[in-house]
Amino acid sequence: MVLYREVQRVLQPWLTVLLAAPVGIVLFGLYQQVVLGRPWGNHPVSNRAFLLIAGALCLFVVWFLNVRLVTEVYPDTLVIGFPLLWPSRRIPLSDILSARAKTYRPIADYGGRGIRWNLFTSTKAYTAEGNRGVMLRLVDGRNVLVGSHTPEELELVLVSRTPQIAPA
Repeated sequence: MVLYREVQRVLQPWLTVLLAAPVGIVLFGLYQQVVLGRPWGNHPVSNRAFLLIAGALCLFVVWFLNVRLVTEVYPDTLVIGFPLLWPSRRIPLSDILSARAKTYRPIADYGGRGIRWNLFTSTKAYTAEGNRGVMLRLVDGRNVLVGSHTPEELELVLVSRTPQIAPA
């Protein structure tokens, strides 16, 4: 039974532009060569190779558009992960000492988004968008930041499910 579930998109507006540019160029080249029969440049690619390149690029874009950060709280486990990209991390609720909602700076604190590590604070961060999340302190002394649009709700679920977790 899932007590809490949040899905955050990875795709930001600037990434959309970054992905749209090569797709547009390849589709235009495909149109020029296959439909109009006018290959680009001095070294044209065969139609079969061009279709293969366009198909691979489209598959990559579709895959990338489906990458998301999924956070789920079960009765005894917190699961954080990027399905289709990286294996999920499972943290038993009994391993969490404290949980607190906080605001962070993705670039300054962790060098960007995704699965990041801050060596100075020994914190592993799982972020996709926004600048809010829940900082977890684990029994083994490590810290984990979970990005969230509703960090107060995530903190409340974690604190209410495990007696040893105290809001920090």
